[in-house]
Amino acid sequence: MNAKTMSQGEANVRSALTALADRYEEIAERAPKHPEYLYIDPLTPAERAEHDRGAAYRRAADDIREVLRSGHIPHTLMTDAELDQHGAR
Repeated sequence: MNAKTMSQGEANVRSALTALADRYEEIAERAPKHPEYLYIDPLTPAERAEHDRGAAYRRAADDIREVLRSGHIPHTLMTDAELDQHGAR
């Protein structure tokens, strides 16, 4: 592969990852945020699941954007072995 092909390939990957992060953020926007401190009654299991699902999508979008920004895997996504390898466990 020449440099031009590699840079186009990298651009395609970056574009796909950006689109994926955008899609996760769009899904997360539909899931309500339920701040527990505003409710007198505890959240129902369904409300908790909605909240957790939205939080997971927001976290995934943030992780993807961090990879694109820094070029490194965020510590929250590394396995224990990877963390040991980098001395960050």
